[in-house]
Amino acid sequence: MKFKFTYIILLVSFFVINVVNAQVPKLFLVDANKVLKIKKDAFSNDAIKKNVLQLTKNADKLIDKHFGSVMDKKNPPPCGNMHEYMSLAPYFWPDPSKPDGKPYIRKDGERNPERKVIPDDQNFDELMAAIHELSWAYYFSENEKYAVKATQLIRMWFLDTSTMMLPNLNHAQIISGVDTGRGIGVIDAHELPKVIDGIGLLRLSKSWTKQDEEGITKWFNQYLNWLLTSKNGVVEPYK
Repeated sequence: MKFKFTYIILLVSFFVINVVNAQVPKLFLVDANKVLKIKKDAFSNDAIKKNVLQLTKNADKLIDKHFGSVMDKKNPPPCGNMHEYMSLAPYFWPDPSKPDGKPYIRKDGERNPERKVIPDDQNFDELMAAIHELSWAYYFSENEKYAVKATQLIRMWFLDTSTMMLPNLNHAQIISGVDTGRGIGVIDAHELPKVIDGIGLLRLSKSWTKQDEEGITKWFNQYLNWLLTSKNGVVEPYK
């Protein structure tokens, strides 16, 4: 009984020390100081404890899940490079009056299931959501397994030369028979800010390395340059 009590005291002490020494992460979508306060309050607030528990349960489901890369599509994008992201415009369909259906015509509000044939869009969405979930689970639980998985996903999509997506959206939201990608395709990456905040949380982890930091900084610098200088990047207004 004495051993059990001592063990509990050690666990509580460890938790308190970690909370006191917790660093304020660099975040953009939320107030990092408020986030730190919530983490500290989790020690005594049952509602927060319950939310953290649910967060880790959700993240546990992602640990062994396989996530696809841009290399999974069966056909290359118009440029021929499989590392470039590609997706089809969701509301454009084959023209029934044309033998080959091209150029595609717009049907407002009707999503063409053909878009799912190219998995880049779905793979990207699932990956960004997973990095978001895992990084927050790591921050609140300090369980390194969540940081390990999140870091693996970032490396796979952004850094590993065998699977990485090149930092552009040249071929996003293609209208068959009309173009090879559109400016509005930038919307396909609308969850990227969550990845950036996820990286801010992962910087507190031993899984995140100097090489990871340098690599992801280079990727986002190149993506920013593409947004500011490319045809598709410039044509899309930023609001």
